[in-house]
Amino acid sequence: MISRASAKFVRISPRKTRLVADTIRGKAIDEAQAVLMHLDKRATIFVQEVLNSAVANTKNNPDISASDLYISKITVDGGPVFKRYRAGSMGRAMMIKHRTSHILIELDLTKKAMKEMEAKAQQEVKAKKPKAKAVRQGTGAKLKKKDSKVNKLTTGKRGK
Repeated sequence: MISRASAKFVRISPRKTRLVADTIRGKAIDEAQAVLMHLDKRATIFVQEVLNSAVANTKNNPDISASDLYISKITVDGGPVFKRYRAGSMGRAMMIKHRTSHILIELDLTKKAMKEMEAKAQQEVKAKKPKAKAVRQGTGAKLKKKDSKVNKLTTGKRGK
């Protein structure tokens, strides 16, 4: 996950919003924005705002461009329900439920962009890596320990 954005308590039914979310799930950012521009649904306004917010959240990293991103996760969950009453037939009161939605969008890098970034990172590590210095093999204390192990093996005595 590169970035995420959410909108909570959006005043539209989750069922209607999921129709829009399903059309752009897994698509590239440019493609998803084009689809949202041409969909004739009220929920596209809210989904587009969250998508633009998620893209804006990636601006902190200059190595990532919007064309390298895709929608890795989009969920629409139900929020609280506002209950209202109106007059019904035969003197009854009928409940009206005004549903709300929580929209969450997570963006991630495409596989191609991920490979390019990993290759770039490896090149930077190789460029910064200092040359290894020759290290002396063992110190006096270590040599004594090694010698005692050798003595144990050759003489058959146990370190006495």
